[in-house]
Amino acid sequence: MAGSVLGYRVYRLRRLIAVCLGLLGLGVVAGVWLVPGDLALRITFGLGLFSLLAMAHLAIIVIWPRDAAEPLVSALGFAVVLPLAMAALNHLATTPAEKLTALALSLVALPVVWAFVIRMLGWLMLKPLDLLRRRDVPLRVVARLPMPMDAARACFFAGPHRKRRDAVTGPVEWDGFFTETNTRRYVDAASGAISTTTFANRMRILEETETAQGVMAQIVDEAGTVLGTVVMHQTLAAVGGATRMERRYSIGQVTIAEVFTGWLADLQQDSITALVDEAMGQPPRAICEEPKDSLPNAVNRWFRWNEPAPGG
Repeated sequence: MAGSVLGYRVYRLRRLIAVCLGLLGLGVVAGVWLVPGDLALRITFGLGLFSLLAMAHLAIIVIWPRDAAEPLVSALGFAVVLPLAMAALNHLATTPAEKLTALALSLVALPVVWAFVIRMLGWLMLKPLDLLRRRDVPLRVVARLPMPMDAARACFFAGPHRKRRDAVTGPVEWDGFFTETNTRRYVDAASGAISTTTFANRMRILEETETAQGVMAQIVDEAGTVLGTVVMHQTLAAVGGATRMERRYSIGQVTIAEVFTGWLADLQQDSITALVDEAMGQPPRAICEEPKDSLPNAVNRWFRWNEPAPGG
């Protein structure tokens, strides 16, 4: 991975990193506070434990950047489990030898506990946010584009018969809508091969001037049923040799969890970066350009690959 891509991922996912590290820190601090004994020793142990967990979560975030939920639920689970586990181990193990034995056994059992207990707790804590739906959620995004306004208009304004990144639009139909066909890449959960999937949106230009455009997009299924609606208004303003773009969204039928994880992953700014890199002829950095994959899928493939061959 190039240094520029790594730096971009860390910057773009800075909110997710901060929230995950904050949750891990709370869990470690609470656990250290509940365990009696020498203060210096507790602090040293807490810093070591926090460093280990922080590096693991940073690796998950950087290697699988398209899955913001996984490190979040893992950090939530650790924030709950760590204080309880550290207090229980200290209560059950009294002598130094017992404590070392209990710590070693805990490290050996950690992968199983993480997979079946810690992540489950995190999902249970995040699940209520996935059940709360809101209508017409407003979002606002402001970006400075390193291009003149004419180029920005050609890059970001929607319209029929256009191709941008992995989206292609068709002609205007009788009702004023045109179809946008999107292609997405993902890593197959079982085989690990990169596959593609397509989905279509119906779009209609509500208003358009030289510096502003309003677009309505309908998310439809294969049967043509409208699953959701997004209304986007974007305005452009020249700032020196660059362009300031402001986007305002109104999203219908979205869950609080989707809004929260989208904010943590900075999805809107990432999609803008993808279009800017393409327009400027630069190597792609955007996270949305990566095939979608997750840590659980990677673990599942590892066990599949390491299964003995039939008859072996």
